[in-house]
Amino acid sequence: NCFRFQLVEDGAVRGDVDCSLIEMPAAMLPGQGLVTDPTVMTTVAVFGLSVSAPAMSVDQLYTATIAVHNPAEMPEQSLWTLQSFSQVSLAKEALLEDGAADGFPLVTGLDRLEFFALPEGVKHKAGISVGLSFRWAPSEQVLQGTDVIEVHLPAWLGLPPDVCSTLVAEPASAQYTLVGCQPLDTTAGIRFSVEGSPEYLGQ
Repeated sequence: NCFRFQLVEDGAVRGDVDCSLIEMPAAMLPGQGLVTDPTVMTTVAVFGLSVSAPAMSVDQLYTATIAVHNPAEMPEQSLWTLQSFSQVSLAKEALLEDGAADGFPLVTGLDRLEFFALPEGVKHKAGISVGLSFRWAPSEQVLQGTDVIEVHLPAWLGLPPDVCSTLVAEPASAQYTLVGCQPLDTTAGIRFSVEGSPEYLGQ
């Protein structure tokens, strides 16, 4: 649930903190008085200290890091909140501290995207295996070893179990390679990263 989560206390990573993600109605959270629609849901990352863990100190600086999946478009309210509670329940009665910060703007993921199904002559025939080719141009510099590309396909497409073994760069290039391919568990698709020289990936 909490991919890449860590809590740093004054420069040192704490290993006694658990992280979990829960989804709940936004109206139930303390400080969300403007949200009254019970259908509006929000995802909350909960960092929990075990009973035997040392308490957090007001004299220390803390940095919490967690990976998130950006929405497809800018949300109407890009506001991040940080709250602390005296017990496990995220109840108003247990609220200790409440802080908020503006979120970050989002940019379009790709400046250009083209899609091909080859061979052309059989792409409309049911039950036939075809190759999918994507040609794209990023709008932001690709960071080697950090950025991940995800390809989500219609659920009715049948991907072979060894789909990652078929992932290749065409035409082959010495400027970059495709690495770290993984099939997606919740949808038909794959995710992978790109490695290459910073000068080339920045184009």
